[in-house]
Amino acid sequence: MRVLFFCADAISGPVRIVPMLEALRKRRNLESYTSVDRNMATDSSGSSFDVLIVHRNPSKRQYAWLRHNNLPFIYDIDDLLWSNRKDLTGRRAAEQDAIGWCLANAQFVTSPSRRLLATLDRRMEGGLSARAIYLPNAGLSAFHPRRAAKRPTLLWVSSHGHNYYEFHQVGAGIAKAARAIGTDVFLVGQFSSAVRATLADAHHIAWIEPRQFESFLAEHAFIAAAPMPIGLPKEEQEFVDCKSDIKAAQYFSLGIAGLYSPCLAYRESELPCKFAKSNAALDWEDGITQCAEEFPARGYALAQDPAVIGRRIEILAQHLLSMLHNVKEKTGGPFEFRAIATPKVFRRVERRLRSLRLRLFTEMT
Repeated sequence: MRVLFFCADAISGPVRIVPMLEALRKRRNLESYTSVDRNMATDSSGSSFDVLIVHRNPSKRQYAWLRHNNLPFIYDIDDLLWSNRKDLTGRRAAEQDAIGWCLANAQFVTSPSRRLLATLDRRMEGGLSARAIYLPNAGLSAFHPRRAAKRPTLLWVSSHGHNYYEFHQVGAGIAKAARAIGTDVFLVGQFSSAVRATLADAHHIAWIEPRQFESFLAEHAFIAAAPMPIGLPKEEQEFVDCKSDIKAAQYFSLGIAGLYSPCLAYRESELPCKFAKSNAALDWEDGITQCAEEFPARGYALAQDPAVIGRRIEILAQHLLSMLHNVKEKTGGPFEFRAIATPKVFRRVERRLRSLRLRLFTEMT
């Protein structure tokens, strides 16, 4: 079986879908797979395929190809809540139209969040019904015990720099706990200036390549902080509640224990998360201190939990494989894919124009 993967997100696609495809290829369940980026550039020379997977919000060219060819496909949506609002315009409206079309026409709609699937089912005219398949995020690898350090290093990974008041409180609690434990703090990703100021002594790493993240985690004896807001306005909170438990899946697979906000994304997970009582500073200080006291025994125990073992890539890949076989039967034979990639210079110009429009809009408002 040869799989064509429309990878619309340069981070999520390689982290979520590609590892499962690679696991299937290594076991010879797949002959090959080819990723197509937003510019329609491919990472291999194959042109004939048996099954199509589409991920997240396809680009204009990806969407046009999908509409023109009208093939059965698997649509995977994660960390992205489709809106059926009629007041959207421009690029935002076009993205939502493409996502809505994928939801309506996919043979299967997969997601790492049951709540996201249920929310989409309610919003879609006609619903998703049996086409909705929960396909959780995988851990990074099988756990291999390593020599324990005297004290853990504290890790907080953030994919956005929102200036949530709750995160100021969390940061204050983490800072107090770190001082009490006598340990370092690593901030990885994007953080508001207020959080950075609260954790002024922390080591900040703005970006780690997704493929290097596992190696980074293995270099230190971490305990993790995984805060998420729980007191946002209704629409914002609904988006947060539909996020997945990917951080827990990754940390537990490597024997990293930690503390999690009592948000729905973690409370509804089958993974054995340890929750802060709230996002108040004192609750995070107490929770992180307890995590340090339980280090490293709790991390070792988590790695052996049946729910964590069930998140191994090779296990989840088999669930994906059954869907691939089903869609292959519906496709009715091989299909061809050929496209001339959009020159990178055009994309750079497009990004600069978008940035200019955003800056002008910000200055005007």
